[in-house]
Amino acid sequence: ATQEMGKGFVETKGEGVRGGGMLRYLAEEGDGKKGEVLPSGGDGRTLVGVGVGVGVVGGITRWKFPIGIRMWKIGRGLVLGN
Repeated sequence: ATQEMGKGFVETKGEGVRGGGMLRYLAEEGDGKKGEVLPSGGDGRTLVGVGVGVGVVGGITRWKFPIGIRMWKIGRGLVLGN
């Protein structure tokens, strides 16, 4: 990012640290996501929703924070199994 965009090295380094923090946060969030239990329409049954990865993830992001924003998008896809 420093060479390609002219962003200052200190700013690029800080963005990398923040990107790593985002990945840690998303990993912790995904660890507890096993499913969601919802009440049914009234016949005594229970609905369970489970997130399943669906494949390739595409994201169109801004160019101002190339590391941080991409880590946020990529991390969510990885946590969900894509």
